[in-house]
Amino acid sequence: MSDTFESVVKHFEEADVLFKADPENGSAWAVLGTGGGVWTTCVKVEEEALQVVAYHPLSIPEDKRAALAELIVRIGPRNNTCRLEMDFDEGRLMTRSRVYFDPECGLSEEAVFAMIGFAICALDCVHSAVMAILYQGKTAIEAAQMLEEEGEAELELPHSSRFNLPKPEGEVPWPELPWEELRNN
Repeated sequence: MSDTFESVVKHFEEADVLFKADPENGSAWAVLGTGGGVWTTCVKVEEEALQVVAYHPLSIPEDKRAALAELIVRIGPRNNTCRLEMDFDEGRLMTRSRVYFDPECGLSEEAVFAMIGFAICALDCVHSAVMAILYQGKTAIEAAQMLEEEGEAELELPHSSRFNLPKPEGEVPWPELPWEELRNN
């Protein structure tokens, strides 16, 4: 069993989640819950790669698969590390994240956790749009716009203005900054 696979097993044991490890195949299946849902996740360690696939729990009905495929194309890849996919024939929606590593060095526990997090968070982020298509009768365009509006609403949260905080009063341990020359983030 490789060190990277041991890191995956250790991660799931410490997280106290339901999982099944298959050391011969280098894979582990886990059931991971978030605020958006409960995702079945497969983590596979290959010679030089770690792949994480998170599956949406619902099977997509045949009459909704074209709309989901359009949504996937419209929202495109959210980042270079993780992508949203659908098996059109089976109606399975999933996210896949993959990272390559040097087998001699392996991957740290933090990197394993991050790759699992990417896959889970990506599926969690699109869940509301998927539900809108499946149960609210929204089109792919409307569902994609809904995701954009959710992203814009997040920009209004207090943490989004963290770079525009007022200067603290009193003595500060750093030299004065040229405030007028700084861009407004």
